[in-house]
Amino acid sequence: MVNNNKIHISGRQKTRRKIQSVLIVLFIIIGIIPSFIFVQNLNSNYQLSKETSLDNRLRSSSLTPHSGIYLSGEDAVTSFFSGNGTSGTKADPHLIQNYVIDTSGGISIYGTQQYIVIDSCVITESN
Repeated sequence: MVNNNKIHISGRQKTRRKIQSVLIVLFIIIGIIPSFIFVQNLNSNYQLSKETSLDNRLRSSSLTPHSGIYLSGEDAVTSFFSGNGTSGTKADPHLIQNYVIDTSGGISIYGTQQYIVIDSCVITESN
């Protein structure tokens, strides 16, 4: 005796299952795409507002554009600050102040015992 307990699925039922599977996939895709677009828009809007805010602050401030500052050793520090009226001591430190400095140089200071205060500077990324 042969057991024929196989379930017979008609062509119409197979078509329904395929349609159901396609619809499920479409609903998943339709649910994911708007979320992705929304997150992308938030990121670009945040980046734009951040850049605009920085540009506005730079324009409205009294900051002076300056190239990168690289000072290595006592002689370089003394030369850079000569004529500004500071001595580089704790009581009378040198000042790097009110500059907009491009990140291609930034500020690098090495090999000195002199006191230097960096105040009210903005370091930006060049394009």
